[in-house]
Order: sequence, then C-alpha cells, then structure tokens
Amino acid sequence: MSLNLNIESTFGEALHCQQIGQLDRAKELYLKLLASVPRHAESSHNLGIIFAQSRNFEQAVKYFKLATEADPQSSHYFCNLGTALNDLGQTIESIQYFEKAKQLNPQGADIYYNLGNAYQKIGEYAKSIECYNQTVGLNPNWFEAYLNCGNSYDQMGDFAKAIESYDTIIKINPYYAAAYINKGNILNKLNRQDEALQCYDVAQKLGVNNYESYLISAEILIKKGEYKKSIEVCNNAVRINPYDPRAYYFLGMNFFHIRDLNSSIENFKKTIDIKPDYADAYNGIALCYSKALHPKEAQENFNKALEINPDFFIARINSADAFYAAGDIVSALAQFQKLNIENQPLGLMQFFKQRLADWTDYQKDYDTFIASLDRPRFLGAMEDPWHIQRVTDSPEIAMRVAQNFNKNSQIPEFLKTDFKNRPRNKKIKVGYFSADFREHAVTHLTLEMFGLRDKSKFETYAFGFGRQNASPELRARIEKSFDHYIDINPINDIDAVKLARELNIDIAVDLSGITSEARPQIFTNRAAPIQINYLGFTSTLGTTCHDYVIGDPTVIPVD
Repeated sequence: MSLNLNIESTFGEALHCQQIGQLDRAKELYLKLLASVPRHAESSHNLGIIFAQSRNFEQAVKYFKLATEADPQSSHYFCNLGTALNDLGQTIESIQYFEKAKQLNPQGADIYYNLGNAYQKIGEYAKSIECYNQTVGLNPNWFEAYLNCGNSYDQMGDFAKAIESYDTIIKINPYYAAAYINKGNILNKLNRQDEALQCYDVAQKLGVNNYESYLISAEILIKKGEYKKSIEVCNNAVRINPYDPRAYYFLGMNFFHIRDLNSSIENFKKTIDIKPDYADAYNGIALCYSKALHPKEAQENFNKALEINPDFFIARINSADAFYAAGDIVSALAQFQKLNIENQPLGLMQFFKQRLADWTDYQKDYDTFIASLDRPRFLGAMEDPWHIQRVTDSPEIAMRVAQNFNKNSQIPEFLKTDFKNRPRNKKIKVGYFSADFREHAVTHLTLEMFGLRDKSKFETYAFGFGRQNASPELRARIEKSFDHYIDINPINDIDAVKLARELNIDIAVDLSGITSEARPQIFTNRAAPIQINYLGFTSTLGTTCHDYVIGDPTVIPVD
C-alpha cells in the first residue's frame, strides 16, 4: 500500500513539475519512477512528450514505444509515437502506428489529421485528402485539416479544389490568415495576380508577417509595373527579415525601373553582402552602370554574374546589348555567338556582321534567320523589328516580324473603352510620348515644329521617359516647346495610360515605336482615341492600336 502511495505522489509531483515548466525535475522524477515500475505507461508517455517538445525525437520514440508496450489499448500513445517517428523522418514506419491508433479509436479526429500529414509527406496526396476529410467530418472547425487538404490538392494540380478548401476556412473563420496566403499562392500560379495580391493584402492586414507572401507580392507588383507599391512591400519584408537577400534584390529591381540607379545599385550591393554568389544582383548592378553610360563597370559586373553562373544567358544577352550601346560591335557579336542558337538574336547578329563587313556564311545566316522568324528566342521574346530593317528590305518580312513582336500584347479588360462619353476639350490636346527628349535626332528634328503649333487650337503635352539627359539649355528649349512636360519614368504603363485619359488627351503621338527604351504598351492599352506613329520608328509597327502613320515617299514609297 505504501508503495502505491509513493508511486502516486511521485507521479503527481512529476506531472506538476512538467505543467509548470520544470522539465529537468520532471524527467528526473519520471525516470526514478520507471526505475521502480518499468511498465508505468503514463510516465513513459509523459517523458516522450518532454523529449518531443525539446525536439529530441529519438528519445521521444523510445519512451512512446515503452508506453504502447505497457498499455497497448491507448490510441493516444500510438498516435504520439507515430507523430514522433514522422518528425524523426521515419514517416513510412509512422503510418502503421497511426493505423493502429485508428483501429483503437475510429472517432479520433487527431489521429486522422496526423495520418493525413504522414501520407502528404510521402506524396500520397489522395490518401492524405481522405484523412483530412475524415478529420473535418469529426471536427468541422479543424482549420489546419482544411488547409493541409488544400495543400494536397495543390500538389496534385487540382487548383480549383485547393481554393475550395481555403475558401471553406475563410467562410468559417474570416480571420484565419494562412488560408488567404495559401489561396494567394494558388491564384498566383494561375496568373490571377490581382486576386492573389488581394489575398496577401488581407493576410497582412490581419497582422500576419508572412515573409514569403511579401516577396511574392513584391514580384507580382514588379511585373505589373507598380514599382512604388512594390518598394513599400519590400521594405515591410526587410523589417520582418533583414537577412534575406531577395527583398533587397527586388528593391534593386524596383529602383532600376524608376531610374533611381544609385538606390538600385545600393540595394543590389546589399543583396551581395548577404549572398556573395547572387548572380542576378551582379547582373542588376551591371544594367545600372550600362544605363548610366559606364560601360567598363557594367562589363565587370556582367563578368562576375557569368563567372558565378556561366549558363546565365540573360546576363550574356545584357552584356552584348551593353557592348553594342557602347559602340563595341565586335564584343557584342562575340557574346551573342556564345549563346545557344535558340537564344541568339539572329537578325541583330547578321546586322553586326554586315557592319563589320564580315560576309562569311552570309546566305546560310540569312536563311537560318528567315527560317526562325516565328520562333521565340527566350522568355517568349521574338525577333526585334528594329533590326530587321538593316537585314532585309522586304515589307512582307518587316510586317511579319512586327506582328510577331506584338502578338501577345493584349489590353486588360478594365482599360477597355470606346471613348464615346469623354468630354470635348476647348482645344485639341496632343500628347507626344518619347524616350528621346534629349540629345537625339528625334528631338532636333521636331523641336521647332512643336513650337510652331496654333496655340489657339492646340494644347500640347510631352510625356518623357528614358534617359532625358539633355543639357540645361536643351532641356529648357524642350520644356518651353510644349504647354506641359511630364516625366513618366516613375509610373508604369497602365498608370501612364490612366494619366493620359485623365488629362483627356485627344491624340497620342508615338515618337519611339519599337526603339531603345520605348514603351509600346502605353499605345497597346490606348492612351487616347487617336494614336499616331511618327518619326522614331519609320517601319511598320505591326499593331492595330496605331490608327495612322505620318510618312512621306521615303517612309511610304508610292509603289
């Protein structure tokens, strides 16, 4: 009798110590008790819990097994043994113990949930879904089961069912942030980026600092051209985790797109400080130096990117473009020739060879180029119409290349309009869009013309983007030539279209077409009811969004 009382009091003291966090003392008492009564199931089980909580899963498995041997009728002991084995990485072995627990207690929701997790871990997604459905059948408010069920559907590629699982959680508990995050991830896979952003935004408003959701949001916003919003999101990500290089990389990309090159380089360098082999960051720094007309520094960084990753073909293409921009056609051609043929800009390369008076394999190169006109080169990019004019004078080929170049351009639904209900302006508003309001032939050819308009009938707007690196004197002349000068570098194409519509522009004149730093999507998305191609690109643009081309017998021969 005294022995039983001693066991009870020792176990009671051990359990109390465990509950108040005195785990070392609890372990000592449980071990002392097991030394006296080796088959004391509860002591073995509680020791297993203590070891599992400290992530010592080997010891946890040992004591859970002792507990099941001492009491083979406890489903709880078998379930915890299975969980510890799963955590230890012995998932297949864990399943037999979950199955045993299920036999002992067919109504145990936690058993089905943990068994589902095990099946999910080994890629048995259909079986895991069966288990999660059993879990929520027994406990309809088990949110993690719906969540993991959605994750299994995701892995199976059944995205509709995955979203349905996450939506079920949101209906029951609209404050469960993980459901919004996982739903956002699926929507992003489905290219439903606006909906994905809404999901991430809800999760973030609920106070969940999910780092990955900030990064995905930042990347989506970069693709949408919403660079300032993306910068805000990146800064939030940095506050959560200042030691992950990706947020700084995205910051560098954003600042590059709004032409804040100093801030861009600063953030790319922070990326490299954290991860010295981040090839994309070196590529980013090189692009900044190339934009700033520092070719030596640009090539140094392209070389570093290619040293880290010799197969980084985008860096090689950017390096070639930078050599070309600096006038070094020999080096540009050499870089392009190192690319796999499917990534080579064959028309541009043939133009380079012509410039260098290199006529070797001319017909073979030309035939290869013509044969691959309809094949994307990389990331869906098609042959550039700007270079075709230098290779062939065929209007049919020029049209085909231009149409290929623009064939994936589509106006988003929310920007579609017929302009029928727009108010009539007192004066006709003409907007000139150009990347060449600087020391450039387009500016020098048109500057006097801009100033000669009939100011009683026309109001003119210049929408400048690109480098705009004019001397102070030329800058003053450019801005004086228009009624309004607006720098649209800081805004994306869609916002530029919205701005033009808010200003009620009647006629939008495209002075860049498809040339360096052009922004053709402004015209694809319809900045104005009448759109004109003029001067900057004198060949066909291959678009349906340009209503007129201003030409002469040279641009448009009579025949």
